[in-house]
Amino acid sequence: SGGTNLQVTEKNKKEYIERMVKWRVERGVVQQTQALVRGFYEVVDSRLVSVFDARELELVIAGTAEIDLNDWRNNTEYRG
Repeated sequence: SGGTNLQVTEKNKKEYIERMVKWRVERGVVQQTQALVRGFYEVVDSRLVSVFDARELELVIAGTAEIDLNDWRNNTEYRG
C-alpha cells in the first residue's frame, strides 16, 4: 500500500525488484490459476483435500520423485 509514493533507493532496491517480479508473475496467471482450481474442485471434493498441506497434496497427486529400480525390476512383467 502506498508503494507508488515510495522512491527506490539502493537500500530498498532489492525489495522493490522482488515485489515487482512477484506482482508481474502473479498478475499474469491469476485467471489461469483460478480456472485450474475451479476445475480441480469439480473433480475432487474440497473437504477431501483440506486435510493435506501443499507438500502432502503434491505427494498424493504426483507421487514421489524417487524411483526404486529394484522395486520396478521385481514387480514388472515383460511380454512380447
